[in-house]
Amino acid sequence: MVLELSNLPFPIRYFVCWIIMIYMLISTIVVYPTAVCLVYFAGFLVQPFLSRKTFLHFRSFLARCLNLHFVTLSYFCGVNVSEYGEDMSKYTDERCFLMPNHLGLIDHFIVMRSCDQYGCDVVGRWMFVIYNIWIYMPLGFLWWIHGNYFINTVSPSQRAQQLKHFRDHLDETYHNYDYRWVFMYPEGSRLFLIKERNRQFEKKNNLENLKHCAYPRVGAALCVTKQLGPSKNGELANNQLGKPIKYLIDVTLGYPNAEILDVQESLMKTLLDGDRRMYAIHYEMFEMKEEWNDEEMLKEFLFERYRKKDQLLDEYYKTGKFPGPAKIVEYPAAHLMILNEILGCAIFWMFIKTILFTIFSIFCK
Repeated sequence: MVLELSNLPFPIRYFVCWIIMIYMLISTIVVYPTAVCLVYFAGFLVQPFLSRKTFLHFRSFLARCLNLHFVTLSYFCGVNVSEYGEDMSKYTDERCFLMPNHLGLIDHFIVMRSCDQYGCDVVGRWMFVIYNIWIYMPLGFLWWIHGNYFINTVSPSQRAQQLKHFRDHLDETYHNYDYRWVFMYPEGSRLFLIKERNRQFEKKNNLENLKHCAYPRVGAALCVTKQLGPSKNGELANNQLGKPIKYLIDVTLGYPNAEILDVQESLMKTLLDGDRRMYAIHYEMFEMKEEWNDEEMLKEFLFERYRKKDQLLDEYYKTGKFPGPAKIVEYPAAHLMILNEILGCAIFWMFIKTILFTIFSIFCK
């Protein structure tokens, strides 16, 4: 469908492009999250009659539906993904801590596209640490229900309090909801927003200059290792609430030709010019170590990983590929994506119709 639009006259393509963009914005921020929230609360009402395992499967299914919505959006944005490195299908039921570099908003589409192929086992049981601006929207409310954590840049005086809040959140949600993967962008923000600050940090600490990524912040990552990393006996997490995270996965995202497009630019290029791009994602696995409970040891490891990540990206931007064979990630069946969108819109508009009918019934008697 996207490729066919490139054959239409430019004014029609431009008009259709804006229609799709408006739909994407409204459906992602309001319509689809509201629909999923309504279904969730319906399930919550019957929770007393369900087993804990059944209710967790229900939550995972709704999370997969939301992820499928983002995969559909990535299709309109022309996002194709090739995978390199570790075969992540081996880790779908393992407890993992994944740390991607952060280049642009398309990063979310790349990650969601890559992981959607593993179904509810992964996208239904993962937790994101994300920027707190989303919490003020229906989408953010839905993510909050799922158990994602919203973090923000704070002053040094508030840092300890926020990290304690994050540790408490991990204790309350990770094992309680039977999560598997934890995703975090440890650099703190998109690269172009923090590049100058990173340069100052490198100069102040006499660190090697990074061209394609920024040195990670260690505080939030340390919370994950201290709470969810393996304890001395290896059977339980450090918080003693369940099994520990077993693997740390270093995730490297690459944009073709080092051109960092935002969502609007990507959509425009796809619909107006038929420009579908092949993004890349590289996975490298490390077994979690008890020594990473120490801040300096974790910092040393992560800084070294990001120096290697920078070299990996430098090679990618020169050659257009990461080391090793590439695996092209296929999109889900078209009818599945379309049905998912139709059901989301139908539930939302049935809810709106019910609200309006109730209002008219009260005030028009």
